[in-house]
Amino acid sequence: MKGFCIVNKPIGITSFDAIRQVKKILREKENIIEKKIGHAGTLDPFANGVLILAFGRYTKLFFLFDDMPKEYTALGVFGEMRDTDDVEGNIIKKSDINNKLSFEELEKIIKENFKGNILQKPPTYSAKKINGKRAYDLARDNQSFELKASEVCINSIELLEYDYPYFKIKTSVSKGTYIRSIIRDIGNITGNLAYTKELTRVSIGNYNINIACTIEDIEKTKYSHFLKCSMT
Repeated sequence: MKGFCIVNKPIGITSFDAIRQVKKILREKENIIEKKIGHAGTLDPFANGVLILAFGRYTKLFFLFDDMPKEYTALGVFGEMRDTDDVEGNIIKKSDINNKLSFEELEKIIKENFKGNILQKPPTYSAKKINGKRAYDLARDNQSFELKASEVCINSIELLEYDYPYFKIKTSVSKGTYIRSIIRDIGNITGNLAYTKELTRVSIGNYNINIACTIEDIEKTKYSHFLKCSMT
C-alpha cells in the first residue's frame, strides 16, 4: 500500500489508537498487512478532526505537512484552571472573580493578544522534551520542571460564540502551537482562568474535515477508495 488517507479522528481515542483500528480493519476485512503506517500531527484523545495517515513509503513525506497552517475550533470554559489545560485534567485552581466581559470586550482582548508571532508556553502535559523525557511523563511522575516559552505564529483568530462561561474560537496556527495554551492564556489575561472543553482540527493545509473519512467508513467501503496518492 502507498498513499495518504484523511481521517476524521473521533473523540475518545489517541492518534495511535486510530492507526491500530485501521490496521485491524485492513487485516481482517481486506487481508492487508501493512507495517508502515504513521500519522501527521498528533491529536489529543479529547479532540477530534483531521488526522492524516500515511502508508508505505509515503510515511517519509510527513515533512511536507510541517509548514502547512492548521485550523481549529475550540470551546473554552472560564472559571477553572486544570493541570492539563483541558477537560480531562484535574482542577488545580478556581477563579475567585467572575469577570463577565461583553462579546466586544472579549473579542478585543483576543485579537490584541493572540495574532501574529507570539511567545507561548506549552501545557505542562505536552510532548515537549526536557533532557530527553516527555513533559507529560515528568508531570505524571510529579517531577518539578519548567517549560520555556517558544515563538509560534497565529495566522488568524476569531471569536465565534460567547455565552459566559463558554466561548468558542476559530484559529489558524503554525506548527508547534498549542490551542490549549491559547485558551488557558485567554483565561489568565481576563482574570477568569480557563480550560479547553472541546477541540476540533478543521484542516491541515487544503485537507479539510469535509473530505475526511471516518473509521466506520473504512469498515464499510474498500479502503483504496479513500487512499490519496498525490499532494494536490
